[in-house]
Amino acid sequence: MKEIGIIDELTDLNPDLSPNLIQELKNW
Repeated sequence: MKEIGIIDELTDLNPDLSPNLIQELKNW
């Protein structure tokens, strides 16, 4: 569940990068 918290923080800082980060995490 820690990954979700990190994603939330990144999305708050960089909303434009959130979709790309989510896709990368899914591919991980």
